[in-house]
Amino acid sequence: MRIFPFRAIYPDLDKIEENQAFFDTVKGSFPEYAASGMFLTDDSEAVFVYDIETDVRTQTGLVVNVDIQDYYKGKVRRHEHTISERESKMKGLFLERNALIKPVLMSYKQDKKISKIMDEARDQIPFLNIQMADNERHVVYKVNDPKMIKSLKKRFKKDVGKAYIADGHHRCVTSARLYEMLHEREPSKDFSKILCMFIPHEELIIHDYNRVVEVLHEFSPTLFMARMSQLCKITPLPEAAKPEGKYEMTMYVLREWYRLKWKKSVLKRYAGEDVIFDSAILNHEVLGGLFGIENVRNDDRLKYVEGIGGVEGILRKTDKSIFRIAFCLYPVQMDEIHTVADKHKTLPPKSTWFEPRIKNGVLCAPFDKY
Repeated sequence: MRIFPFRAIYPDLDKIEENQAFFDTVKGSFPEYAASGMFLTDDSEAVFVYDIETDVRTQTGLVVNVDIQDYYKGKVRRHEHTISERESKMKGLFLERNALIKPVLMSYKQDKKISKIMDEARDQIPFLNIQMADNERHVVYKVNDPKMIKSLKKRFKKDVGKAYIADGHHRCVTSARLYEMLHEREPSKDFSKILCMFIPHEELIIHDYNRVVEVLHEFSPTLFMARMSQLCKITPLPEAAKPEGKYEMTMYVLREWYRLKWKKSVLKRYAGEDVIFDSAILNHEVLGGLFGIENVRNDDRLKYVEGIGGVEGILRKTDKSIFRIAFCLYPVQMDEIHTVADKHKTLPPKSTWFEPRIKNGVLCAPFDKY
């Protein structure tokens, strides 16, 4: 895989009064912030080692530009479908900003030599050190030593044959669309790179992604439980709980919790799949088969709750209406994502929630050539 240094746009921290508020609003206000002098442009090309620190862990990535041709060659593996409407909207935002303001989060197989170079970079004074209000700190180290950059480029070209998109499928596709449209028509701009943050598979955390569906106003609770008993073994739970493994869920309905395990007859229907996802079975057998939800992306009756919010987040969403049912899913595993992506297939929508979460506006890559 071919990586490149870039001349970063980064925030002028001396002009920011409250970090959290600033970075929470960069996505919608980048052009205005840039015009008012809230961002600086680095005077040299570099790559960046990026630590995201919390009370419980530190996750480290490498922020670089990636050759768009590696995307076309399939070295950048994807596991989600993108939506053309979102692509069109994002295309306009990219051109309005004249920059990529957030790296695509990519995972790759850890390489000891790459990790060693990154550790060496962290011995210096940070280029940026940003404390967020949520006890999260973003610490960035600049690598502009030609020898270190050359070594990193060599290691990636030789040993990183593929990488997997964790977060940023639409940004990748939109970058490719802009390149196809404008790389010949706009010679003063460079659309041939994708801004990415590479993090080893081992450091990524995949949380569950849960469903809340509002249907009990049009579906008898008694009939619902009877139909569910044909699909699952149902066990009452004394308290709130998440599923303990694959092929089971927990369910919260009418203020009661249950553990659900798919029956063998149900799992047998999906035996031919490369990976059997609980979310796919739920979509087909329950949301579609019982409730008639044909499009899980945009049906108003269906809401999604990121697992990072814990049981409390699920309860907050579900208890807003007595007609709501929550289904809690076991997290998708990294090897399952690899299997799907390597076969050029996709996961069901809203299957994964990755950490770390990169902030908009910490490191940006301009389209302008220098």
